[in-house]
Amino acid sequence: MNTFSGIEQLSTPLTPSVVTIGNFDGLHLGHQELIRRLKSYAKKYKASSVVLTFDPHPLEVLAPELGHMRIFTKQDLQEQLQEWGVDVLNIQAFSSDFAKTSAEEFLENYLWKPFQPHALVVGHDFAFGSDRTGTLVFLKAWCKKREIELEIVEPIEMDKVVSSSRIRQCIRLGEMKDVAAMLGRAYYVSGTVVRGEGRGRTIGVPTINLRLLSDIQPAPGVYVTAVHVDGKWLPSVSNIGCKPTFQKSKEHKVFTVETHILNFSSNLYGETLRIRFHQRLRDEKRFSGPEELVAQIKKDISAAKAWFEEVN
Repeated sequence: MNTFSGIEQLSTPLTPSVVTIGNFDGLHLGHQELIRRLKSYAKKYKASSVVLTFDPHPLEVLAPELGHMRIFTKQDLQEQLQEWGVDVLNIQAFSSDFAKTSAEEFLENYLWKPFQPHALVVGHDFAFGSDRTGTLVFLKAWCKKREIELEIVEPIEMDKVVSSSRIRQCIRLGEMKDVAAMLGRAYYVSGTVVRGEGRGRTIGVPTINLRLLSDIQPAPGVYVTAVHVDGKWLPSVSNIGCKPTFQKSKEHKVFTVETHILNFSSNLYGETLRIRFHQRLRDEKRFSGPEELVAQIKKDISAAKAWFEEVN
């Protein structure tokens, strides 16, 4: 897959091509349907499949007060589109100046001139241009004039419409089964392994401590997880929260991600890892002391082993 940082990197029109446009935050099932349709048109027209997206996310520029957080990184999107067999990814820089681009100008300068697509695939809620004045009615008329085949893809529903905002909400609630169903894969966080207090090793349950690089973190609690090490996903149990059993002050809570990898003892300090979240086992709670905590951790480990045995 060829990746471009804006149309400025295209010296000549990329044609023949078919294009889909969107933010693709998380590349959930609805986005995946867009990619399927895109690849179908690419085959029909013997053309390159092009994904046009934006960075940063428009909400980060237009409404920073909302504190928008991406589900996955730009790197993840590149990896996923590569696996889907997309030919070209164009990541267009989004700024306050770019947001002033009119609907007509966007279509002419950012779609027609660089790609001259035979077909365009968009979602049911797609809107574009300054103040989102580029409606689907406007787009249909423009595509008809340019003789571009347009497909508007209806949403995927699972009780409710699958959307990035709904997925973010479920992550924050720790509803990992629903998250995986809507993403078509498990949610994961990325982070660098740092030195902790070493308490896990002293109580016989060594853990890795992660300094998170991901935007969104699951709800506090204990989870069945898997850690990506040397190309393999290793079964694990993770605690997200403030370790209330050992927290000295309620006013100075330190949020941590601690993971115990089952049957593993290698040193991972300094490595950047991914941790998948499969199922939330319980809330984080304060125990009377290390003995009661260790007893509960052993139950958590047994529950995690049972989960992996069931899915395998």
